[in-house]
Amino acid sequence: MLSHKKGLILVLLITVLLTLAGCSGSKDSASTAADTADGQESGQAGSIAVAKNGEMTVTSVESFSKDYYSKDELQAKIDKDADAYNNGDKKVDPVRLSVSDGQARLVMKYSSSGDYAQFNDTECFYGTLSDALLQNIDMSDILSAVSREDTNKILRKSDFEALGEHHVFILTEQAHVTLPYKILYSSPSVSVVSDTEAEIGSSVSASEPAVLILEK
Repeated sequence: MLSHKKGLILVLLITVLLTLAGCSGSKDSASTAADTADGQESGQAGSIAVAKNGEMTVTSVESFSKDYYSKDELQAKIDKDADAYNNGDKKVDPVRLSVSDGQARLVMKYSSSGDYAQFNDTECFYGTLSDALLQNIDMSDILSAVSREDTNKILRKSDFEALGEHHVFILTEQAHVTLPYKILYSSPSVSVVSDTEAEIGSSVSASEPAVLILEK
């Protein structure tokens, strides 16, 4: 599941709210892509949609009990955290928080994968393969992957140079991802469900990130 701080925004904030509610009061928590996740059920991994310009729209769904806290308190904390991070810019945008049928659905928009990573204290990258190599990002997990365009083609490290201008998406959290270009290669923790969509499984971690190389 995706969220604020270590990829679990609603989970973490709701936990804090429950703790505070037990003491005195309660407070806490943080468009095209929102529609992609409208079918999510609570407890499932969140969804991430990446645009060609690198903008990311992230949707999280969690259980919500009005007995412990209110939507307004949750919205106020999300806005406060986003404003503090933005510092006058618009790098993080809380697009929509909705509550219905015991579920809270949060849609956040990020200007870049770097903003998503920093705001959520996690690891995420979207850019060219060359840029990823320049940042010393480990992509060894994708080596030996089979090309989706040619099943006789196995990815080797020597191929990285030729693929340098291709985009790559890297994530260390379980999620459903929608990408702007067709997926060419993917690491073992990824299940490709269509040309541009994939499920990143629970086996993903900081030491074994999900890596997807795109067709351009």
